[in-house]
Amino acid sequence: MVSALTSADFVVMNIKLDLGLRIFSATAIAYGMAVVFSFALVPIFLLGFSSVISDAVYFSIMLSYVVCFAVAIASFSVTSVKRLYLSLFIAASIGLTIHVAFVSLCSPSHSIICS
Repeated sequence: MVSALTSADFVVMNIKLDLGLRIFSATAIAYGMAVVFSFALVPIFLLGFSSVISDAVYFSIMLSYVVCFAVAIASFSVTSVKRLYLSLFIAASIGLTIHVAFVSLCSPSHSIICS
């Protein structure tokens, strides 16, 4: 026989869903955010600090580890999962916007960074 779900069953399911979403953000989304910000930081270091491309790539990869760890820590310290995913979405949007803006500067007609 199928038993009816009680309110205690929904609380357990919500806790499991909350924990699952936090673990997912601490692993997969943290890695994705690190990739997004390593792509976004290279042109910033090239233009802002007039560094060589290899140094800009190296420094942005080093800082991407910091971003990855910060997202992993924030995944379990933010009180609401909704607030966590909203802030991660906003941060990823900013990183992708920076990357796309500077990649357009690297087009053959502009060639500011890529020369």
